[in-house]
Amino acid sequence: MITNYDELKAAVISWLKRNDLISQTENFIQLAEGHFNRTVRAAEMTARAQIIVDSEFIALPDDLLSFKELHIEGKTEQTIDYITPQIMSKELGGGLYYTIIDGQIKLYPTPTPEKPIQLELIYVQKISPLSDTNPSNWLLENHPDIYLNAALAQAEWYLENLDKAMFWEQKTNSYIEKLNSESIMRSYGAAPLIPRMRS
Repeated sequence: MITNYDELKAAVISWLKRNDLISQTENFIQLAEGHFNRTVRAAEMTARAQIIVDSEFIALPDDLLSFKELHIEGKTEQTIDYITPQIMSKELGGGLYYTIIDGQIKLYPTPTPEKPIQLELIYVQKISPLSDTNPSNWLLENHPDIYLNAALAQAEWYLENLDKAMFWEQKTNSYIEKLNSESIMRSYGAAPLIPRMRS
């Protein structure tokens, strides 16, 4: 069984049958996690952050991959629209807007300590990387096969075994595609998605 970081590293070596690569297994797993953050989009990656804004800029969460929604706390129907930094620099009309500059959120109009704004950010969260101090995460707990296949793909790329690397990578991507599809089904049910027109 593969239930933690050490067992995953041992499984990689066992499948490779290469004890001389023990020192490289952590790199293979780290590279696999980079692939996950680019391709996995499961419900478990959705996170919320409450932010009180009383100045022009606020830092983005360290584990943010991408935005899903930004709105005033308690007013989910009142989303804040994204605009480009170029538009932000111009005179804007009424409404509340945000842009991203140097890894920070900038709001318009600018909140002040006297008139702070409490926001809720819904975003796609990076998969927590495995380490000696973080021996497991939701993906390893639920899908150890994805972790193993992805790490083996990275190992075979390292060894320049192109056919084996492509084999493991195709298996990995097939499992990830199924995981993403199942996540969508859990979120929306089996009914077909119907586009909603904005009024």
